[in-house]
Amino acid sequence: MAILSSVQIFCLVIACGSWAQGALWEELRPQANPFNQAKYVDDLLGRLFKSESFPFDVHIEPYLAANKKNEVLIRSLDKVNAKNETETRIQIVGSSGAAAAWGIHSYIKQELKGYVTWDSLHLDLPKTLPKVERYLRSNSKFQYYENVCTFGYTFAFWNWTQWESHIDWMALNGINLPLAFTAQEAIWSKVYKSFNVSQEGLDNFFTGPAFLPWNRMGNLDGFGGPLSENWHNFTIHLQHRILERMRGFGMIPILPAFSGHVPRALIELHPNVSHYDLQWHDFKPTKLLDPRTDLYQKISKKFLHEYVKEFGTDHVYSCDLFNEMDPPITDVRELAHISKSVYKGMSQVDSKAVWIMQGWMFTNSYWKNREIKYFLSGVEKGSLIILDLDSTDKRFFKRTRSYFGHPFIFNNLFNFGGNIFMYGRIQVLNEELFEALNMPNSSMIGSGLTPEGLADNHLNVDLSIELAWRHQPVENLTLWISEYMTRRYGAYNRYADEAWNVIGQTVLSANKSSFPIGGTFLTTLPSLREAPPLSYNKTDLYYAWDRMMLASPQLGKNPSFRYDLIDITRQSLENFLPLYHSKIVKYFRWNDWSRLNRYSQRFDQVLRDLDQLLGTDPRFMLGPWLEQAKSLGQNEMEKKQYEYNARNQITLWGPNGEIMDYAAKQWSGLMFDYYMTRWNMFWDALKGSIKEVEEFNENKFQERFKQIVGIPFVHGRETYPTKPQEDTIKIVESVYSKWRNEIRPFVPVNSTGDDDEYFDMPVSFD
Repeated sequence: MAILSSVQIFCLVIACGSWAQGALWEELRPQANPFNQAKYVDDLLGRLFKSESFPFDVHIEPYLAANKKNEVLIRSLDKVNAKNETETRIQIVGSSGAAAAWGIHSYIKQELKGYVTWDSLHLDLPKTLPKVERYLRSNSKFQYYENVCTFGYTFAFWNWTQWESHIDWMALNGINLPLAFTAQEAIWSKVYKSFNVSQEGLDNFFTGPAFLPWNRMGNLDGFGGPLSENWHNFTIHLQHRILERMRGFGMIPILPAFSGHVPRALIELHPNVSHYDLQWHDFKPTKLLDPRTDLYQKISKKFLHEYVKEFGTDHVYSCDLFNEMDPPITDVRELAHISKSVYKGMSQVDSKAVWIMQGWMFTNSYWKNREIKYFLSGVEKGSLIILDLDSTDKRFFKRTRSYFGHPFIFNNLFNFGGNIFMYGRIQVLNEELFEALNMPNSSMIGSGLTPEGLADNHLNVDLSIELAWRHQPVENLTLWISEYMTRRYGAYNRYADEAWNVIGQTVLSANKSSFPIGGTFLTTLPSLREAPPLSYNKTDLYYAWDRMMLASPQLGKNPSFRYDLIDITRQSLENFLPLYHSKIVKYFRWNDWSRLNRYSQRFDQVLRDLDQLLGTDPRFMLGPWLEQAKSLGQNEMEKKQYEYNARNQITLWGPNGEIMDYAAKQWSGLMFDYYMTRWNMFWDALKGSIKEVEEFNENKFQERFKQIVGIPFVHGRETYPTKPQEDTIKIVESVYSKWRNEIRPFVPVNSTGDDDEYFDMPVSFD
């Protein structure tokens, strides 16, 4: 730990004084002392380099954060070691542990050309380290991370090993404001019992692990539950470790607060208490206690007191009301009283409480600017932070002119439901983040990542993280992508560079909300409707596929390249399937059974090949998801319950398919046993309709599918492989040689044309 100079001490005193006088959000700061934060970063380096020896000297100087930014100094120093030899060491001086870790990551990226992400690592230390002297400053105070839904679509069954690795990744990317939502049900169980709710009442209230985010937001009760004492004990222990590690890095974890969603059994005990009946999709209505009631205040106080008693606090709490449900309130003036009462429930326990809420609820048609303004006006500015959850599409920060002066965080939401689909809005992101930061009277205080699931999209993530430490847009995104892919693959390759140049300009540069919410074409319930249009010309991706195949001889052993090659091959084949589908529908309407059968067989073969392709990488396999779920069960009953949760979420999403396919996954095993079976049922239904001379009924088909395939699948216990059995490159080469000539030939980027014109034409390449 470096000794502070008199000037630094003076700056620290001034900084502390300004914090004390500022808004409550300005007072949020790390709990761990500088020495401990440096130690946690040293421990991270040991895990990263798998050694106790590494060339970084870490110092934490909190005074660097005096201007409400995060800062880090990276510089090389020549020192004489114990062998009396001169060696270069890299000094990292950061305003917090997370800032220092970002400085290390920046050096790894820029000077060492290394690559670190949550699922792969490419890092070589040269004998002589590159010289450096750089000073980095974030463009705002907070680097936020996670979506409430991520705790269902990705984190539902994580153990400490996975969390430890992921928190390391958070630190290396400078994340300093993460959600920490684990174990609240254990505290709620204790709280509700103190209000005389029976165990039966709790069992009918808590959902299973895969659906807890929507129980926490008041959307549904009971489904997939109940939660056992084993689960509560596991999550309490896990949350202690999560918070200890996050705080050690100087992060400020966001804890849960009371939204008003209560067990039905509690309302039965207090039949005259004011509450709202709310319904989400076709699930049973839930009960939301009116925050203005004494009962709400008592429960809110009790919960927060118990949670803080167990886990401590960092003074920032998340609470979401009316998530995707319209408030049954006609007098907008009541909205201010409701928000005021919600915040009162926090502040009566913690006078420094800062409420952080998702702005997503404003996407419902109920919320016009007048309603939003009234709701926000109930809380003093500076005590409430709004997560502008989907800033590159919804843009509520524009519509509300910086949320009428309340601080907000700009976020990149690039995944819904954990669907696997190549998508991004990187050009919009690169421009609008700085537009939000620099617009007149901007109240933006941070930027972040809010994907619902962590299925893919590493480039999108890396750009989002880096923009938080820039002060103007990336001037040349093409060059940025080229440098990024070189690090990701561990070497430059001309063909890979050409592939990603096109992908960056087209596939990852949508200018509108074109993510297939509710499943992609392949994973959505089959129908006679045409596939929705893509935001790019599919020939652009086919061209990229061609170039990646040419890059394979050089890069084929790199795990990140193999992942991307699978993903591009997968997406190329899926983009091709609507051509078969359109022909099948056409021949169905012509009553041409023979040609309908011909093309449905070809469609079926694509799915078989996709299943084989996906089975070459565990990141595209069903087995790991199911086995992870079962591993948390302490007995056979729990294992069965958790497996049901895992299977249902990615298929029916609800007991009767209430939001079927929303969290669909293109995984080996699921592709063959679920999606291919469903498509074959659809073809058989069309053939039967022709034979019986009767109109195809989509509703009857859906119900039949659920009874024959959907419900049996979610209750199934068959096991699936967790490790690949075949080589990625060999299977991709086989798939490519089999299908590429059936796909329309190369057409220049951004061209237009009729797909059918080229449907059966062969194609050749240099």
